[in-house]
Amino acid sequence: MLPLTTQLSPCACLEVPSSGTHGQDDDDSRETLAQEGSHTTDGYSDQGHADTHQVVDKASNWLTDAKAVADASDQCDHHESYQRDTGTRASAPGLVERDRDLSYFERLPVELTTRIFSFLRPIEDALPLLARVSRRWRKILLDTPKLWRKIHVRSDDYSPLHYTVLSIIFRVYGPHVRELTWQTGSRVYESLFCLIPKLTSLTILRLPILWNKWVVDQLAPLTRLVELQINGGFGLTDPDLLRIAGNFPGLRRVVLGSCWAVTAKGVESFLESLPQLEECKLKINEGLPLCDMRSDFAMLQGSMVARSVGNASRASTITALSLNFVPVEMEEVWGVVNCLPRLKKLSISNCEGLQGIRLHSSSLQKIYLLNLWSVHFVSINAPLLRFLRVDSGLESNEHLEVFAGKLRTLQVDGSGVLRTLTVRGGRLTTAEIRRCPVLDPRSFRSFFLENPFLTDLLLGCVCGDELVLDHIGCPSLERLIIQADFACGGMLLRCPNLRVLQTAEEIELPALRQVIVVAEHLLKVSLVGLPGLTNVMVQCDSLELIEANMCSDDALCLRSFVVHASRHIGFMRLFDCSIGALMLSTPCAYTVVLYRCQISDYSLKMALSGCPNIVHLSVEKCDTLTSVGIPAHASSLKYLNLFGCKSLARVTIDCQGVAAVNLGQCIKTRLFVRGLEYDLGMHPVTKYPKIVLPHQSLRWSHDRVPQLFTLAM
Repeated sequence: MLPLTTQLSPCACLEVPSSGTHGQDDDDSRETLAQEGSHTTDGYSDQGHADTHQVVDKASNWLTDAKAVADASDQCDHHESYQRDTGTRASAPGLVERDRDLSYFERLPVELTTRIFSFLRPIEDALPLLARVSRRWRKILLDTPKLWRKIHVRSDDYSPLHYTVLSIIFRVYGPHVRELTWQTGSRVYESLFCLIPKLTSLTILRLPILWNKWVVDQLAPLTRLVELQINGGFGLTDPDLLRIAGNFPGLRRVVLGSCWAVTAKGVESFLESLPQLEECKLKINEGLPLCDMRSDFAMLQGSMVARSVGNASRASTITALSLNFVPVEMEEVWGVVNCLPRLKKLSISNCEGLQGIRLHSSSLQKIYLLNLWSVHFVSINAPLLRFLRVDSGLESNEHLEVFAGKLRTLQVDGSGVLRTLTVRGGRLTTAEIRRCPVLDPRSFRSFFLENPFLTDLLLGCVCGDELVLDHIGCPSLERLIIQADFACGGMLLRCPNLRVLQTAEEIELPALRQVIVVAEHLLKVSLVGLPGLTNVMVQCDSLELIEANMCSDDALCLRSFVVHASRHIGFMRLFDCSIGALMLSTPCAYTVVLYRCQISDYSLKMALSGCPNIVHLSVEKCDTLTSVGIPAHASSLKYLNLFGCKSLARVTIDCQGVAAVNLGQCIKTRLFVRGLEYDLGMHPVTKYPKIVLPHQSLRWSHDRVPQLFTLAM
């Protein structure tokens, strides 16, 4: 991203620099560039056929200074006037080198310069300001429409400069803009909105504004629009819809949302007035608050729109339908869906009187169900369905059955009442199941048997006191994430392809006490937010990362922590754990970290005896330790970190090859290496490399090769 200048005042955020600012002489621009752009070298001057990516890499750092170069043009003019008045010809440091850089970029082919510019974002990288560098660059920017074809405005963190750049784009490069989209929820200032009608080549427009008659009239010059999104049509009426159809006769894709004041006849007339219309997304009563005075009228008309849209002559153009606060019955929804042959997305929410949902569609691909309090069952038969979300609020729904051969993603919130779950398709890969405490165990088991290709599972509260997933029911499971409402006391996973087991962020599950995992190649096991956990056992071929209690200052009381990896353990870290038995079994463990853990001398000795092949052992701030002994067969140990173990009295190292030892803040410690005691009062310690003495406060990082972390306070 190009560097930005200081913040402009709000009143200046839409001002455009005068033509004189853009019309700097080429020589002035070259001298300015020579004074400000010396951060590059001449490494490519001898390469006539440099690869495009290499040139882009060289140019990227230099382009970051381009706006600063343009802003420095006034200083360059002042410097030249001083030279003319005094008759001197002083050269700034690096002037020759920077001029050589400029001449190099000036010699680049237009196609290559254009490609370099295409890597910059028009607004965030202040692309229009590059026109102030040279006439050649200004001409390239003016003659390259693809640089300005798509403009996306994300005004969350925009400064006044960004709005100035946007104003320049609209005024100078407006004829090249084809697609203008504004991030949902962003501000659209009136001064910028008044420039949009001048974008006569615009074909796609998405503005998060409140549409009314004045807005429709202002945008009338945009006769080339083919896609229009209206998500705030609260004030639009039937005549306004006809006016939109008259102003933009070439529309092919339209989104009508939150149009609370339109009628069924108005919607039908609007669709018939657009002969080229291909897709229409109709969102009935979207965002409607019941406290609004227009809610009664909107609900009545919404029901009529839902009934009539299926019988309209242009019903084939409806590709998405959203029903919110629409009083319809099950048979009416069935009839509407069957009459829309190209319907791909259906959303139903807050519809009173709907006792059940039964859908049969050969075109539906996405379905959303939310806050349907009176629905007792959901039955869906859609061969092309790919996504189904049954969200909260179905407080009476006890049965869910889905027959979809191409279903990929399923999200189910049982609302505490779901009893049966039937999903038959065979291609389901991602599933999220939560709040299903009364789900029939046989139904839960059958769900996995009928979906053998399930790879990602997000699991909340389900039936039973113990969760058991094996290779028969979950042969393809790779990722399991435990959700906040998980209530099982034990978890047994025997899934050969499991790669990741973790808990969701910022949750606490006091019920889970025991975790047993049997897999082949585990990438990550993260047991965080489990204050009741007492027993952990992991058996696998290889384990890259295992961690426990990373985000809590409360001690986790582990009776046993057992890890068996037939190949290696990459990184194991336990924070604030009271460990009864620690058993590690693996040919190689690269990093083992015990931070602020309460572990006895005997438990640590047994762990090191069972797994002597640890490369980096970090036992940090473990106040319960009084003696640490490294056995002679621990030949792989390179780094031993005992920082902050203030009760530690004796450290015995009987192996060879230890590269460094950290005894920082271990005031009472005595060090014995292969039977000989070292005087820790000597600095440095004779014949022993890299040791942090007890009076020093130097902490190590937990990397495989530790680095100096910080000075302990």
